[in-house]
Amino acid sequence: MGRNDVIQVSGLIKYYGEHRAIDGVDFTVESGHIVALLGLNGAGKTTILRILAGDLEPSAGSIKIGGHDLQSEPNNYRRRVGFLPEQVPIYPDMTVDEYLRFAGALRGVARTELSQRIDHVCERVALEAYRHAPLAHLSHGFRKRLGIAATIIHNPEFVILDEPINELNPIQIV
Repeated sequence: MGRNDVIQVSGLIKYYGEHRAIDGVDFTVESGHIVALLGLNGAGKTTILRILAGDLEPSAGSIKIGGHDLQSEPNNYRRRVGFLPEQVPIYPDMTVDEYLRFAGALRGVARTELSQRIDHVCERVALEAYRHAPLAHLSHGFRKRLGIAATIIHNPEFVILDEPINELNPIQIV
């Protein structure tokens, strides 16, 4: 890995049974860059993102973020990553605030910092007025914003977004 490399993927392969979904992917991302994966439906973009996030195990290959290897240092690796899946997992009976407390606890945010982190992420995604709203009452766009807030609750070094602007209207995207 070079000095400015944040992500290094080498020889990434993923099988689903006999089907080879990912076939020897290699790439490096330097610090400060934004990268998008473009391809046809079924090309493996989401599979690559899920592997990068540590949610799916590769069949072969190596992944490092900030010098930390996913396979040999999974906990250290995952602390540095925030992942927004295409479909945000929602618990309809929770409020926005409860959901973010839950997400923060899962990501290891200290209790002493959690309220401050929730304030910060709600402000970043314009959810302040909805903090006590049940998730069942949120529109798809607000649910996506909530997913983004949960993705950054632990202040990750690296953020992975799968279909980040789906369900957002043009004003919400900005």
